[in-house]
Amino acid sequence: MQAPRMPQKELVPADTHLAICYCVCDIGTQEITYPGKPMKHVRQIRVIWELPNCRMDVGDNRTAPRVIGNDYTFSTYEGAALAQLITPWVGSCPDNFDFESLIGKACYLAIVHKESASSGNSYAKIASAMKVPDGVSIPQQENDTIFYDMEAMGKDYPLSLMTDSYKWLREKIQESQEFVNPHQDEAQTTAGITPEQKQRYDEAIGGREVAKAEAEAQDSGAAGDIDPNIPF
Repeated sequence: MQAPRMPQKELVPADTHLAICYCVCDIGTQEITYPGKPMKHVRQIRVIWELPNCRMDVGDNRTAPRVIGNDYTFSTYEGAALAQLITPWVGSCPDNFDFESLIGKACYLAIVHKESASSGNSYAKIASAMKVPDGVSIPQQENDTIFYDMEAMGKDYPLSLMTDSYKWLREKIQESQEFVNPHQDEAQTTAGITPEQKQRYDEAIGGREVAKAEAEAQDSGAAGDIDPNIPF
């Protein structure tokens, strides 16, 4: 006996799309399970773009840009997916990278279609981001900006995150370890080590191992699945 597949939503077409980043959101430390791997806690960031030339009908003879986004491990280690996304887009992704600088910045997103190993459904996956050449006209951003830095802003959400449209994103933040168990400190894991050892620890745990797990998950269709509650 085989369970029926869930209905498919319309996917963002597989193509290279002009995109404008309007959301960079620290979603905290989430419980992540990759296929064939034990559950682990991973600090993540969600990045969302609007696609001004790929539009959907929203009624009353109006259209709006389709949007697409993904969760990334919050690591600037060169092997991490986030650094590999940002570097060809803006030129570099140093440890002190200003993530708010991505808001309003255009790029070309290469979108491919994959099949989820868990559900069997197809999904749109962001394969890469590329810098927009000089001279290309960039439309004005249409969606409200969402930027959330958990360390700097605490539980004070920006107003754009408080709307019903982004309830799903607010709830995901509230599921993070920082909200559910705010007194658990990383010092429990790294107590008694030097700053140099701590840096090596971060690179090993937040970099190489995560990058390997991300690559395996992307191949199996786990990390690229888009939240079904998002109007993509």
